[in-house]
Amino acid sequence: MVDAEMIDIHNIRIATLMAMAQALSQLKQAVDIVYIDGNVAIPPYLMQEYHLTCRQETIVNGDSLNTSISSASILAKVYRDEYMSVLSERYPEYGFSKHKGYGTKEHRDALKRYGACPLHRKTFSGVL
Repeated sequence: MVDAEMIDIHNIRIATLMAMAQALSQLKQAVDIVYIDGNVAIPPYLMQEYHLTCRQETIVNGDSLNTSISSASILAKVYRDEYMSVLSERYPEYGFSKHKGYGTKEHRDALKRYGACPLHRKTFSGVL
C-alpha cells in the first residue's frame, strides 16, 4: 500500500505501480511474469529500485479478461474495505465503515463539516 501523501506527490498511477513493485519485491518466491490491468507497465526505474526481473504484460480491461488480474482485484477490494472499516474506528466522523472512502454524499458532507484527515488525498477533486 501507499499512503495518500505518496499519491498526491506522484499521482495515482505511479503510486499504484510503486505499490505493485514493492509488493512483488516482498514475495518469498520469484515471479516469472506479472499481469497488469491497463496499458502502463512498472517503469524501469522502479523495476531496478526493487530489484525486479520479471516480465510484464499489460492488459486493457484485464480485470474482465485475465483470471489472475480479476482475482487480485477482488482480493484488493476486500482487503481495502476491511482496512477502511478499521480506519473508521480512528476517524468515526467520516463514516468509512459505510462508504469505504468512496465519494458518497455522506462522505462529501463529512469532508465539508470536518475537513480532510490524513487519509484523504489533497489533490483529489472535492477534498479541499
